[in-house]
Amino acid sequence: MKWRYPALCFLLFASTLAFGACKRFIPAPTAAPTQAAATPTPTESSTAVPSEARGARDAVLSYLREHYSADAPAAGLSWSEERATPPGLVGAETYRYAAGDWIITISYPVTSPDMVLYQVVVTNAATGFQWLGVVDAAGNVKAPEKEMTDPVLVARDLALTYVGAHYNVQIPLAELTWTRTRMTPEDIVGAETYQYRAGDWVVTISYPVVAPMQVTYQVTVSNETTGFQWQGEIGANREVKESAEPAGGQPVVAWFGRVIGLSAEAQFDDYLSLEPKGTGEVGLRGATPMIESQIKELRTLGVRAHFWGTLTCGVSDYGGCQLAVTRIRREDEEAFSAPDTVERWEGKIASAPATAEYDDYFVLAGNFPVRYGIDSKDPALSAQLQRLRDTETTVRVWGQLTCGATDANRTQIQVTAIEVLGSAPQPTLLAAEGWIGKIILSEPGSPYDDYFEREDGQRYGIQAQDAKLAARLEALRAEGAQVKVWGQISYGVSDVEGRQILVTEIEAVE
Repeated sequence: MKWRYPALCFLLFASTLAFGACKRFIPAPTAAPTQAAATPTPTESSTAVPSEARGARDAVLSYLREHYSADAPAAGLSWSEERATPPGLVGAETYRYAAGDWIITISYPVTSPDMVLYQVVVTNAATGFQWLGVVDAAGNVKAPEKEMTDPVLVARDLALTYVGAHYNVQIPLAELTWTRTRMTPEDIVGAETYQYRAGDWVVTISYPVVAPMQVTYQVTVSNETTGFQWQGEIGANREVKESAEPAGGQPVVAWFGRVIGLSAEAQFDDYLSLEPKGTGEVGLRGATPMIESQIKELRTLGVRAHFWGTLTCGVSDYGGCQLAVTRIRREDEEAFSAPDTVERWEGKIASAPATAEYDDYFVLAGNFPVRYGIDSKDPALSAQLQRLRDTETTVRVWGQLTCGATDANRTQIQVTAIEVLGSAPQPTLLAAEGWIGKIILSEPGSPYDDYFEREDGQRYGIQAQDAKLAARLEALRAEGAQVKVWGQISYGVSDVEGRQILVTEIEAVE
């Protein structure tokens, strides 16, 4: 399954800022409370903005009044509101509130309500007040450890917050330690350029030396390991605008395979051979010296593993693609991996071979058809997954992915939502005409008593149209005889593989 970034694992930036979101918070009411002693809430001039965004705004307003008293927005302001999501951007929303000189901008990914983080920026053009923070799904407010007065630092963190909120990249903003270098050429006057570095992240900011309320910051955010690059500009009103779509490689989550070493005369030293054979082969590079040593160890031992990182193609490496590995999990690890969030992954559902320990799998769309086990605890979703098998229907899935499961490639997606892209094609095979196979007794605990296994390994539920045929089926099943069957096929039913043959004729094969 291909991870559409996006929507792009949900917003990996959230993993570093998560702080106890255990339930969805109820947005603060927009109508004035009835108690006379209560502080009136802001009034609204529009009803187009979701109540969740207003709830995040009101949580921040309460926080600011508690911590900044007279410097915070006054109670009872009348806020105008508008949707400020950039045109063409999907998977995220931005809303802007204004009251006098106050501007509040709220950005957040379109994801599960219980997991969402609201990125909030509050500014006042007249007083110079500026505040950046996060509100979690439970309504808790997390503020920066120290407030910033340097507008260049504010522009840097605004850009990083925007990138973390809108794209599937991990930017642990609260944990990074930055170094600052002045990059302005000696012969340039009237403009400045600064570069900030933290780990493999680089932020370059250029701006003219003009009055503070007229300055526009040109910002580039890049990652030297993954190749990600974003460009945008930030105005004096702290509004973030993209200059170009981000560049970078394809996120890789739990791709399964074996590191293959090459001869000393070869141009490259090793590559990753994805499983099963034919899925693809890519060059490898460890993002850190420790990961590079793990890759070499896997190459020596021949142990299969799961890989995370960023894939970039059109480069000088094995097969023209290189996976910059940021995480490895060996197949022989006993514990399950920490779950990865699945957001809008696109692919198809396929039946597993008859000899497999599982019944189906999810195939990643794109140039590398990586396989993942797939299931759902929701009976309705589980039945839908069965109906979609082998229909060649492209779907999007949401859920949690873990490694170590007894499923395809030792992985499993526990699906919480499915979106079917287009109409699912109807099966064209509606009848069994002398199919050869065996009737197999189901294992103890199975909801079905038996099934027909065709000679090519395909399995179908089986049912006789009358009592005489039913007795014949049971006898042939007990004998373990090879049989020929004729009958009508139904799909989307409660039987093995979601399909069933209603047998009209059966005979033993001599």
